[in-house]
Amino acid sequence: MAIVGSSVVVGKLMVAKVPIFLIGGLRFGLASLILVPLVLIREQGLPALSRRDAGMLLVQAFTGIFAFNVLLLYGLTFTSAAEGGIVTSTTPAVAAVLAVLLLHEPRTNRRAAGIGVAVLGLLALNLDERQE
Repeated sequence: MAIVGSSVVVGKLMVAKVPIFLIGGLRFGLASLILVPLVLIREQGLPALSRRDAGMLLVQAFTGIFAFNVLLLYGLTFTSAAEGGIVTSTTPAVAAVLAVLLLHEPRTNRRAAGIGVAVLGLLALNLDERQE
């Protein structure tokens, strides 16, 4: 998680000097240079995917990787890295809520407490902002 948190700080520094889509392209290009050869070596070629699996991967890649990162970097042009990190830290809570609502996963006290802490953090951030 320390690496994820530092990416918000690095993102904030980069959006001040580099266009958002260039940052994303460079990031995904570097990741591809590392990950594609690893997949080819480990899987002995590209894995066979059904049309459904390929479609699901495309949707997940677009929403979970591309859109998330572009919107995060765009949002950092309007706020501080600390505030961006706090908002980003709510991702597990949002995933938990969606898992309960969409996937009908069981509601547990631990899950509810995690969601509550994330919401309280956002409220504290917004209340502090209004006082300035």
